[in-house]
Amino acid sequence: MPAQQLPKELSDALLANGTGELEVIDPQTQRTYVICDVSLHRNAKRVLDLEAIREGVHQVESGDTESLEISFEQMRDRLGFESTP
Repeated sequence: MPAQQLPKELSDALLANGTGELEVIDPQTQRTYVICDVSLHRNAKRVLDLEAIREGVHQVESGDTESLEISFEQMRDRLGFESTP
């Protein structure tokens, strides 16, 4: 999906905030989102991905693992997705 234009109201709020990020609430869903520079988002995602890989390797090496089905169910719970039947 191509990048969307940020409405002037949000652009002004982002600049006024001065932190480089802005929390916004979707009035339809009440979910909170953070608007930030794409490079910050990508760097944070990279770090989180690496940490998840390190943790997974540690769990496998220590024998502390769950079945794939249980792991997916736990991931769905943490991310707030509905369970699959």
